[in-house]
Amino acid sequence: MVNNSSSTVENRHLLNKYRKTNNDKQNKDKQTLLINKELTPTQFKIVLISACNDFYSEFAPTRWNKKQWITLIETFVNETISTGRYINVPADKIQAYAYASLKNMAYKFDLKNDRVNKEGKFPFFNWLEANSDSDDEMTY
Repeated sequence: MVNNSSSTVENRHLLNKYRKTNNDKQNKDKQTLLINKELTPTQFKIVLISACNDFYSEFAPTRWNKKQWITLIETFVNETISTGRYINVPADKIQAYAYASLKNMAYKFDLKNDRVNKEGKFPFFNWLEANSDSDDEMTY
């Protein structure tokens, strides 16, 4: 059997083309899997409210009372459904979506109420204006 170089090159091109189309098909399949076709808006609302309420003890104390929490969650869920964002949330990622959204809301609430250090995590010590006479140390 003779190894014809042109046929080997053609075979490589065909294999590369197959791999490329196969990868494109897999990427399209992954994108379609992300779209939530399983849950109706009412089912999504029930699951998202339940997921948010699971994080009540982590985010609500010192920020919101129970009545404010219920109002916040209902508004968040209704807005998510009315804007159609719920379609892009897979059913198995609803818990993570709720956690990330609540974490963002808590951070914005803390930022608004001056609970977050806006300059950074650590205060900087100004060496140029520090008194060399005093033995004050930088507070952490």
